[in-house]
Amino acid sequence: MFTASIVTGLSIWAASLIALISTGGIVVGLRSKAKIHTVGAPIFAALVLGIDCWLSTKFSLSLYHWQISGLAWIIIGGVIGMLWGNASAPLS
Repeated sequence: MFTASIVTGLSIWAASLIALISTGGIVVGLRSKAKIHTVGAPIFAALVLGIDCWLSTKFSLSLYHWQISGLAWIIIGGVIGMLWGNASAPLS
């Protein structure tokens, strides 16, 4: 049963997506052959990841009696995003 508000649910949803996209963007940007992507993409993705860290302080999860903090949740999403970014083809 959900015991949180809609805003908390949106925070969890947004933090999950931002973690996946920003860490994947860092990896893809660093693997890019174009100079503008190599510099700009990781910097922008790191700034967005900083916003995600702030957003992660707004929630924590309880799954099957396991307490997961918001920071741990975005770290898990970040690892998945890095694996996705590493598996994707580099930009030309």
